[in-house]
Amino acid sequence: MSSDEETLVLQYHYLDDRRYSIEFITNDREECLRRADAYTDEEHVAVNLRVEQIGDELIYLIYTWESYDAGLPDSDDDGIEWILENFTQRSAVVVSTVLDIFDGILEEKVEQNSDFRTYKGIHLDRVPDVLNRVQWKQSVPDVAAELLSYFVLIHPMPNTNHRTAIGLVDRYLTSYDADFEVPDTGEEGGWYDWIAGFIYDSKRILTLRNHLALFRWAEHYGYGAVERKEGIVISFDDVDLDRRDHHEYYTQRHRERTREFVRRLLEEADVTHLREVTDDGRRAFIDRLQAE
Repeated sequence: MSSDEETLVLQYHYLDDRRYSIEFITNDREECLRRADAYTDEEHVAVNLRVEQIGDELIYLIYTWESYDAGLPDSDDDGIEWILENFTQRSAVVVSTVLDIFDGILEEKVEQNSDFRTYKGIHLDRVPDVLNRVQWKQSVPDVAAELLSYFVLIHPMPNTNHRTAIGLVDRYLTSYDADFEVPDTGEEGGWYDWIAGFIYDSKRILTLRNHLALFRWAEHYGYGAVERKEGIVISFDDVDLDRRDHHEYYTQRHRERTREFVRRLLEEADVTHLREVTDDGRRAFIDRLQAE
């Protein structure tokens, strides 16, 4: 807990290990212990507890981290075999593309001696669902925006979901214009100005979409805001905490914000002519990926 001009700020991440994020809040110690035991029983889930005092009341916080224990097959041959065994042929093309993008990000971090932490498990089974949710055969920018938005919302990777999603959009737009290249974006803790606003807005929206009910209780106990990594603070005064359709509402908000970003991306990359191009469908895109 921290205070900002008497506003109590709930920490979204566990302060001693930011891989953990808030999962449950209560003023009932026994309920906290029951929930913690239940989370601990889940495979690959680790738990940290925190107790904070607000006035005369003790507030119990549960933070969880879904570990990356399962990992991926070590060799390329095993990896290919595993993908083919677990996905249809067309889905395997997309999953392989996403893994290639993700591996490229990891290699870049190794070269830069950057710290890489996993915040959740890897869920490759969710990747095909990204393409299933996209409305194809509309304008190329709108399809690109939905690819990016749904990837971030589904969150299949253990980290760098925004960068991986932007990499997938890069492959998509490049399939229409071979000269297209995403301008340098920077990365967490150092996003460049042209993209930083989108990243921070996206994370705010994602946080509210996934945890609004928890924040409703947090306000009840006396908190006035929540803070997550990179100094992203969400004041509860700016949020309708009583909204019951928050999942659908913030999903739509995220799509709209992502459309704005894709328009900016086309301008930054000087490929605004793609606004006039109509997408030719999921099958055609996967065929182009396969031909790379």
